[in-house]
Amino acid sequence: FSANLSFFPVNVKGGHDRSRPQVVMYELRSALKVAMLSQLEAEEPVPVAWARVCDYCSDGLKELWMTVSDIQKRVKADLNLDLSIEHLRLMLSKFNQLGACVYIDEPHLNQHVVLKPKMMIECVKSLIYDKALHMRQQHRYQLDGIKLQLWQRFSRTGILDTSLLKDLW
Repeated sequence: FSANLSFFPVNVKGGHDRSRPQVVMYELRSALKVAMLSQLEAEEPVPVAWARVCDYCSDGLKELWMTVSDIQKRVKADLNLDLSIEHLRLMLSKFNQLGACVYIDEPHLNQHVVLKPKMMIECVKSLIYDKALHMRQQHRYQLDGIKLQLWQRFSRTGILDTSLLKDLW
């Protein structure tokens, strides 16, 4: 498991009060511990092998997405870990909780893993912010009063009626 951490200089001599360096470090450690434990996922232990696989998937693979079976093969070849599909799915579910990947353990969705979730978010964001696309879609619905109302509700509230999905995609 890897995380991007922000580092900042710390005056271990105690700041203005140079007689208390241990107190300053204790306060800093306490604040960091509280921040870390506020994340529920941080309390759950993660096996070291899982951390290796997570690091490998996020940093060692160049692909934006892969199938679960391809990840299994690559982990075996590159990390020398022979994981069952069930074990790998369990790991991917945990990585999904931590935000390291996008993996949905549901039938028809559990075959693929998005390894670079930031890229997926950027793609979805570009669709959301494409005003020309939204104007074209709204124009298509001007003849149909019900769909126009549903589209206006979506534009106003962000709630998309499932009947519009087939027309949008």
